[in-house]
Amino acid sequence: MSAILKTFAAYAIKEMKISKTGKKQLINFVANEASEAQIMAFLLDGKIVHLDEHAEQIVKDRFQANTKLHEAMTSKQKHFLTVGVANLFDQCAKKCGTIAISAKKRECLKTCRAKADAAIRQAKMKAKAKK
Repeated sequence: MSAILKTFAAYAIKEMKISKTGKKQLINFVANEASEAQIMAFLLDGKIVHLDEHAEQIVKDRFQANTKLHEAMTSKQKHFLTVGVANLFDQCAKKCGTIAISAKKRECLKTCRAKADAAIRQAKMKAKAKK
């Protein structure tokens, strides 16, 4: 799952409105130094944090509770959903901005990602119906 987490983090970093140097530093950190829990925290909160053991468990529980990310990464159809969710996330990030600091951007991302969740659920239902 670590490779998929890193892929999602790379998409998030790619869309951030920071300098190229900052993006390179973040990508290097995610690729080489970040723990799985730190990447999960980055995907959930949009920032890099230092985590102790207790905090890592909290982040993992939060990540599992986040249905869009967790389903995309644990599904039997990993490839299809990884590409699909990455594209949907990319579209939301382009529309709203990746890191949602203001309430307006957070609401935009929340609405866009809710639509993405609905599209994923619909695709899953269609896939199950074909079987």
